[in-house]
Formats: sequence, structure tokens, C-alpha cells
Amino acid sequence: MRSPPVHRLTVDSHDIFTHRAGAYLALFDLGTYTRYVAREADALDISAHLQRQTKALTILAWNARQPISRLDLVVIPEDEPVERQVPSGRQPFASGWVRTFGRLALTGNELVETCARDPEFDLLHSAASGRPRLFDVPPGTYTVQVFAGNDAVTDVVILRHHPFPPPRVAPVRLGGHQFFSEEDDDPNASHKSPKISLPPQT
Repeated sequence: MRSPPVHRLTVDSHDIFTHRAGAYLALFDLGTYTRYVAREADALDISAHLQRQTKALTILAWNARQPISRLDLVVIPEDEPVERQVPSGRQPFASGWVRTFGRLALTGNELVETCARDPEFDLLHSAASGRPRLFDVPPGTYTVQVFAGNDAVTDVVILRHHPFPPPRVAPVRLGGHQFFSEEDDDPNASHKSPKISLPPQT
């Protein structure tokens, strides 16, 4: 069986779709979310597991207002006011954070709970109803807010993208020359001017 198609979302884009929710919906990072709990896990075990994973920013779950939900999932930049996407004054009924390296999945409680009890369950190739919907998104941390929708959609899911900071560049030693400042040892220096130490001439 083929895996579900991947829907590419960039910042300032959205996807409207219908999904089987069940009791709740969950948005999680496909690479870091820990799915399995225990074969005999009960509802309390799974709830505690979801709380731990939520604190780790790998998943966010919220109660479904309808068992079959029509969702509008919107990705916005970190500086865009949410009022551009939902009416001013409307408050989210669920919110949280999810960190991802680029692949998110959304599914209902049925698959979340099946994965929690079966370590061999193949989430992407299962024949179960309500297979996950996969998204390719820019890597980063997302503020997630879920708003009640209108006549066209059940809920509006806003993902505010906070990019990962750029990687730090390690100091480089060039040709045996070491970059340093004589003012590094002076605690009273108001500024530091980089200087170059050259090897002695022979």
C-alpha cells in the first residue's frame, strides 16, 4: 500500500481538507514524536504520554468539535497579525507549540492510540480509516492556534513559523596566523579592535 501523499506548505500558504477526527485531532512531527507507549496502555497512560510529548514540542492535540472535520491549515510568518486570517477578537480554543525539521502529520485519536499500543504498526502504510495527512513545511518551531471556523470550514489551524536560528560558525585559523586583540586582556577597554599576530621573520 502506498504511503499518503505529502502536501507542501510554504509560509503564506494554506490547505483546506476534510479529515476523520474522532475524539481529537493531533498535529505532530513525524521525525521526533515518540508513538509507542505499551501494549497494555490504557487511556490514562496515553494521556500522560501525550502530555510529556507536548512538553517536548513534538505534538499538539485538541478536542474535535465534529467527528469528521473540514480544516483550513494556514502557515504564516512570525510577524503577521493573526487577525489577517480570523476575525478580530476571536479567541483560539486550543493552542501550543510544535517543533519540526520539515515533516508534520495530522491524524485523529484512533491512529494515535493504535500506535501507542502496537510498536510494529505502520502509520504511513496502514489500511485503517483516517490515515494521516502529511505536510512538508519549512523547518522551525510553530506556534499553533486553533480557531472555530465558519460555514465553510469546521476549524482554522494557524501555524506561525519561527525559523531555527542560523548555525554558528566556528573560528578559523588561517595559515598559522592567529587573530586576537591586545585589548582582550584589558577589562577597562570600551571596545576591542581585532589585530593580527604575524610569525617572526627568520
